[in-house]
Amino acid sequence: MIKCQICQHDNPPGAEYCEDCGASLSASAAPAGQATPTPDAPPAAIPMPEPTPEAAAEMAEAPAPAETPESQVSTPEAGADMPVTPDVPVEAPVSSAPAPVTVPDEPQPTAGGGTPRLVPNRHGAASGDEYPLLVDRMVVGRFDPETGPVDIDLSQTPEAPLISRHHAQIYKETDGRWYVTDLGSTNGVFVKSADAATFGPRLTAPQALSGGDEVAFGNARFIFRVD
Repeated sequence: MIKCQICQHDNPPGAEYCEDCGASLSASAAPAGQATPTPDAPPAAIPMPEPTPEAAAEMAEAPAPAETPESQVSTPEAGADMPVTPDVPVEAPVSSAPAPVTVPDEPQPTAGGGTPRLVPNRHGAASGDEYPLLVDRMVVGRFDPETGPVDIDLSQTPEAPLISRHHAQIYKETDGRWYVTDLGSTNGVFVKSADAATFGPRLTAPQALSGGDEVAFGNARFIFRVD
């Protein structure tokens, strides 16, 4: 009997393959005097049976598996950056409150609440003519071809002969108050306060004006009004 060294099956003498597992028995017939491998020895590799001619022909006729072109294989390159999802800006909540409206600054009136102006006062009564003080510094006088125009031109008034070409100046200081000063006129500048009965002496220094005060440029009299 020939014992299979793989499955330990007893095969009849002359057998080349194990009847039980199909392993080759040529290695099982050990020469005389040689020790038989113990069961603890690792099993030998099972040889694969050779395919039949019909199976070999079918394998030869079978189409080879198609290879995927390297250009279609998506393999990330070493060190390549992974796609980054762009940050989506978060819109700030829209406030339902209306936006503040900016109002342009308007000229501020002087003390008294109105626009400062000079109103002619003839024969003790104010006339309808007015000379608004549109800028913070204005020259009172009379037009002359040599000296040119002035801010408040009194050349067409009845009192023009006694008014110098550059008679006086009316201006506003940083404290918001208006002042009058003589520019070296021939016939002088005089001021009468609203609560006074007569004019004061000829001006030799700037004098502050209040609403209702009367100013005389020579004999041309005006009321300073801001109401």
